[in-house]
Amino acid sequence: MIGRHEIPDPGLFMFPSHYVTWAELPLELVEEHDRKFAQFNALTEKGELGHVGNRIRAADERSRNACATVLFAALAVESTLNFWGALLLGADYFKANLERSNPFQKLAGIVAITTNNLVEENDDICKALKQVVGPRNKVAHPKAQVYPPGEFVDLETGPPVETARDSVAGMKKFFELLGALLPVTIGKNV
Repeated sequence: MIGRHEIPDPGLFMFPSHYVTWAELPLELVEEHDRKFAQFNALTEKGELGHVGNRIRAADERSRNACATVLFAALAVESTLNFWGALLLGADYFKANLERSNPFQKLAGIVAITTNNLVEENDDICKALKQVVGPRNKVAHPKAQVYPPGEFVDLETGPPVETARDSVAGMKKFFELLGALLPVTIGKNV
C-alpha cells in the first residue's frame, strides 16, 4: 500500500502523451478540410457544379477527423487519469475502487486521496473535463432520433469543427490544472 507521503517516482513513465498527439493531428486535418469545404462550397454556390463531389468529400473528411479529434482528446484525458490513479494509489487499489468509475469520480477520488483536497463540479478542472467528455459521449454513444415524414434532416456525420477545437482546448486546460493539483509533475519527462 502506498501512503499519501510515499509518492512513487514515475521514473521513465509519463502520461499517455501519444493520445494528445493523436487528438492534435486530426484537428489540423479538420481545419484543412474545413478550408477546402468553404472553397468548394463557394464555387458550388457560384454555379460551378463540378465541385459538388469535392465539397462532399471535404465535408466527409472534416467530419471523420472531427470525430477522431474528439475521441482522442477524451482518450488522452481518461488514460491520464487511469495512469496516475494506478501509479499514485497502486494498481490493485485503483482497479478495485476507481477504474470503473466515470471520469469525474476518478478525478475526485485521485485528488482527494493524494492531496486531501476536494474537487467540486463547478471547479475549473471539472469544467475542462466536461468540455472533453461531453462531446466524446455524443460521438461514442449517439441517441436514436425519430423524425416526422417529410422533415428535413441534416445528416452531418461528425461533431462541428468548433467542438473538435473545444475538445483539444479542454484537454490542454485539463492537463494544466491536473498538473497543479497532483503531488507530482505531470507532462514532464523525468
